[in-house]
Amino acid sequence: MRNINDYYKIDKNNILGQGQYGEVYVCQKLENDYDYQKYCVKIIPLLSQDIQDEEMISEILKNYNSSNFQTGPKCINIVQTFDIFKDEISLYIVMEQCDEDLYSEFERMKSFNVWYSEQEVFELIRQIISSMKFLYNQKIIHRDIKPENILIKKDTQNKIYKLGDFGVGKLIEDMLNKSVITKTGSLNYAAPQMIFNQDCKSKCDIFSYGVLFYNICYKGEFPYPCNSIQNLLKSLKQLKSKRFKAPDLDFHRGGILKDLLEKMIVYDEAERTSYDEIFQHQIMTQTGMEETVNFLFQSEQLCQDFDKKESQDKKLNEILMLDLQINKTLLEVLFNRFKICYCFFKEIESNSQLTFLCYIIQLIAKYQLDYALAFVYIRPLELHPRIKQYNDIPELVQKQRQLKQFLLDYKGELAQEVLSLRQEIQVAFHKLRTDLFHQENKMKQSTQELSWQELDIIKNSATSRIEISILQDQLRNMGNQSILQDQFSNIQNLQSEKKDISLKEHLNLIINLETKFSIDLYKDNTDLNEKFPIHILQQYNKYFV
Repeated sequence: MRNINDYYKIDKNNILGQGQYGEVYVCQKLENDYDYQKYCVKIIPLLSQDIQDEEMISEILKNYNSSNFQTGPKCINIVQTFDIFKDEISLYIVMEQCDEDLYSEFERMKSFNVWYSEQEVFELIRQIISSMKFLYNQKIIHRDIKPENILIKKDTQNKIYKLGDFGVGKLIEDMLNKSVITKTGSLNYAAPQMIFNQDCKSKCDIFSYGVLFYNICYKGEFPYPCNSIQNLLKSLKQLKSKRFKAPDLDFHRGGILKDLLEKMIVYDEAERTSYDEIFQHQIMTQTGMEETVNFLFQSEQLCQDFDKKESQDKKLNEILMLDLQINKTLLEVLFNRFKICYCFFKEIESNSQLTFLCYIIQLIAKYQLDYALAFVYIRPLELHPRIKQYNDIPELVQKQRQLKQFLLDYKGELAQEVLSLRQEIQVAFHKLRTDLFHQENKMKQSTQELSWQELDIIKNSATSRIEISILQDQLRNMGNQSILQDQFSNIQNLQSEKKDISLKEHLNLIINLETKFSIDLYKDNTDLNEKFPIHILQQYNKYFV
């Protein structure tokens, strides 16, 4: 099996972004001084239980390679894939490196109260349709069309819009033998059939493209209220009974755009326009528009000038700074909860009679990092239950996106602390994944007899997240067993120095994690060091090397 490190050098200190499947880093091709192509690599984590059949996966990767590494003409509006690798814990997709995404461009232009001209709108939509046509001819359904997946590559005069992440969703779904749409799809762009769990065909992408085109035409707005799950569902139900009508556009050729949008944003797939009709639509054949997909934005110099402006609106800055501090505190709460679990695991991992206990602790620890990374990667469906319960999710997502851009622009001390904390959490996550992989192998080799409830937990954890309350109940039952107390005594007798709390007391902290170290601590204006056991947090630095 090929190793990516033999072909590319990955710069882990230069992260370009976090997507729904993994992180993207700058990388450099080895032993090729005359290659001026800029590369990046998407690293997609894979747990050992995800890998069901190596022979099948080899075939899937082979098919993915054949469809993505074309020997014929390339589409300039598609992010090019150069290579793909896999090891026991990750999948690596090497791609061309771009400059930014369409969402970032939207946000920047809105902040300076500028937008695309009529010609720019037409050209931008044409570029995206060019990528749509390429995928259609390749028989690929994207299934996650959104501004973040439209990447931008700039040179001196031209700006090229490229569709990214195509085929990755299907690749992951095939490899893991499970659906990723409902877990990671972008709800505001999803077709009704995806949201209501109906049969989805290739036309689901047409609806998503239609919503994206509406963003482009109407200054980032959506075609219907979708600022909450309730409003989105209500809007889609109304769309089912009443066809969508786009408002008038103050463009000379606005009628052409309206016609296209009203044919794409249609509830019923059978009534929704076809791909061939889009490719033959007036927007693609309008007289006077050049066929090339390269073009010069007349407002590009203006946008570049705006980029150089360092002063931001004072009130907006104050709000973002407050949100950033809240975000930092929330990440610290979750990371400290992880540390409590991880230190306990390190205390007992050498005892062969406690392999299942170690596994439960690691799962609870991993969930704390999952909750934290849900904020880092903006994965709303993976947020902590209390966060989802007491927040308007679309509004929260919008806030996190603003913070993401703010972190890129703001160079103050708080921003650097948040970026450093995020990086620390990401490193911990990858280390824990490796520990989990080894722990699973330990359990396979262990002579420890497991009950049917314990076997059920292992089986279910391979395919879904088990509620923490169930895991904590399991810990509570195990904690009452005398055999566990004997093992704890053996471990403590072998320790060279006495700990501030016993293993039994440490276990109780984890059992009562949700109440003793509530997620709501981020709301309190207090020092977290006063809330968490400082000796355990200090112990973590010794273990996590």
